[in-house]
Amino acid sequence: MSLVGRTVGRYRITEKLGEGGMGVVYRAQDATLGRDVAIKLLRAEAGQHPERVRRFSQEARAASALNHPNIITVHDAGEFEDGPFLVMELVEGESLRTQLRRGALPLAKILDIGIQAAAALARAHDAGITHRDLKPENILLRPDGFIKILDFGLAKLKEQELSEEASTATIDAALTSEGTVVGTAAYMSPEQSTGRQVDGRSDIFSLAMALFECWQGRHPFLRNNTLDTRHAIAHDRLPALDYPVGTPEWGLARMLEKALEKEPEERYQTIKDLGIDLRRLKQDTESGKVPASAAPASARPARKTLLYVLAGLVLVALLAGGGWLVFHAQQPGAPARLEYTQLTNFADSATSPALSPDGRMLAFVRGESTVGGPGQIYVKLLPDGEPLQLTHNGPETTVSRPQFSLDPKPCW
Repeated sequence: MSLVGRTVGRYRITEKLGEGGMGVVYRAQDATLGRDVAIKLLRAEAGQHPERVRRFSQEARAASALNHPNIITVHDAGEFEDGPFLVMELVEGESLRTQLRRGALPLAKILDIGIQAAAALARAHDAGITHRDLKPENILLRPDGFIKILDFGLAKLKEQELSEEASTATIDAALTSEGTVVGTAAYMSPEQSTGRQVDGRSDIFSLAMALFECWQGRHPFLRNNTLDTRHAIAHDRLPALDYPVGTPEWGLARMLEKALEKEPEERYQTIKDLGIDLRRLKQDTESGKVPASAAPASARPARKTLLYVLAGLVLVALLAGGGWLVFHAQQPGAPARLEYTQLTNFADSATSPALSPDGRMLAFVRGESTVGGPGQIYVKLLPDGEPLQLTHNGPETTVSRPQFSLDPKPCW
């Protein structure tokens, strides 16, 4: 039901601006101050879930604790028809996600976005707030290039430190909430995706993934479903970024490689350090200390020729190896030896294994007792993926014999 024309508190709603998994955003006019604002109301169905109401309230508390030109300002909050609402500054522009649908961005614009986002996150981190849900959907761009970071609904406040169990529960809720599956899962750091404790270095990873996508026009770890994406973020190597040494592109590639290290200890240790490097690269590029683009086209055939030579050498090696295998396959030998690989290593039981139709994933029940204990369903990518817990059942619920569907529905 549209609220256009109605009054929420002292705000008269004039236009619907958009909606997401939890809330609907309208343009409204503040009757007292005579200014236009953005008002966000929690969906009626979302209001039935305490976790979503908590996240909505968390957004207001976290954002209102910050004062920075690149962070959305929260003006007011209240209740309307038994549901909460937030009143924020109205930003004329569009989200970074909308711009990315039109393709990759110029290098100069990417540097501007990265510098501003790093400054905003540095202010949040100084206040003890980790965003934890940074993605292109949560970065707004004004026509003049100024950005605003919004949606602190998953922010982690230092004074309300969550336990690891509570943190994991929050992540699971985010992954299964309508409209947040792709964004949240695809931009999590490895430590957040696996339910470990997070700090400001997790936001560094998320920002670097967004900048990578702005630059290359593709997400570095996006796969066909949420589980594969999370596994790729935690384990797969970053796609190669091969640019001539000394160019701005080479400099940005080295920064993103460092910011996207799997282990937090190997990344930039503060978002301020990443911001400093981005500003230095922007200044050097504008001052002419480094070329404004990659190597000229005349330099590239030599690299392509080298690749062809290497490919030819690899082909020769493969043919030679294949001939050796064929020769030895014709010789009598000892019977083949069976080899076994241990797939789980829990102190308690792992039972009821089920293999996915494509042979890539294994589901099983961990902790199921012979007297009817609850047990929990886990799934892991073979052969060496980290087991991921899918259920969190209480003692009154039992599970048994997990199965894979032959016709899975898409995750988004």
